[in-house]
Amino acid sequence: SKICLRPDQHALSDLLTARAMPPGVGPRRIIACDLDGTLLKPDQRIGLHTRDVLRRVHQQGEHVVFATGRHHIDVTRLREQAGVPALLVTSNGARVHGRDGEELYAVDVAEDAVLEVYEAAKDDETVTCHIFRDDGWWLNRETEALEKFLAASPFRYTLFDPASPPVAGVAKVMLMRRDHDHLVQYKERLSRLFGDSLTILFSTPFCLEVMAKGVSKSAALARVAEAHGLDLSHCIAFGDGMNDVDMLRDVGRGLIMRNGHDAVKAALPHLEVIGGNDEEGVARYLEEHVLLA
Repeated sequence: SKICLRPDQHALSDLLTARAMPPGVGPRRIIACDLDGTLLKPDQRIGLHTRDVLRRVHQQGEHVVFATGRHHIDVTRLREQAGVPALLVTSNGARVHGRDGEELYAVDVAEDAVLEVYEAAKDDETVTCHIFRDDGWWLNRETEALEKFLAASPFRYTLFDPASPPVAGVAKVMLMRRDHDHLVQYKERLSRLFGDSLTILFSTPFCLEVMAKGVSKSAALARVAEAHGLDLSHCIAFGDGMNDVDMLRDVGRGLIMRNGHDAVKAALPHLEVIGGNDEEGVARYLEEHVLLA
């Protein structure tokens, strides 16, 4: 796997902190929010109350981070909707983008691994293969299951030639089917094939995701924290899915959404469960426990 730090690691702190804080306000904590099932309402939008609370949290001096499996192009739109200069941890930690859209950190899946993952599923017409590269979202075949997402987002995929999948500069590969047991077979097969040389996990029961070794929201968030002179103990994180478990476990305060997957609650039984995304639970928690009077 290729690891790229753009720009060099020594400059990362300066870039992250430049224009980060309102005048006269010092850095305090990192507030990391997953998006789907967490910060976003069921209609895939950021609620008006949440936007107001995030703005106030930022003005108070906290560092807001969106930590998601989504592509950074899609998340840039949501950051504009939120109205706060959030840092972006995307593709489950394979990319970090700054407040002005600059790429600060990138870890690619090795090209031969991308090809092998694709070839493992390419003949299965019940599975779609999604490839996230810096230039966009690539897809091997269209399905009706995508209609709900496409109705809520202007982010669009590009179909690739099945004989020539894009393999360079890949942040992650996803295999999707609305049959968890079927995807479990792929997870077991890929785990046997690659061992621990890749990160292979479910984000939802119907979405199997493959990233480079060591990639996680937690690892990316640790880099962001270090660049601010902090560590994960200074971070509050919100999440609902299996790709949030490491982040929720490693931070100073991890909070699970009421609508979170049962597997997340079972994996982290000691963590507090807060209100669901349908009631803007993140905003309510921040209002009660983070915002100063």
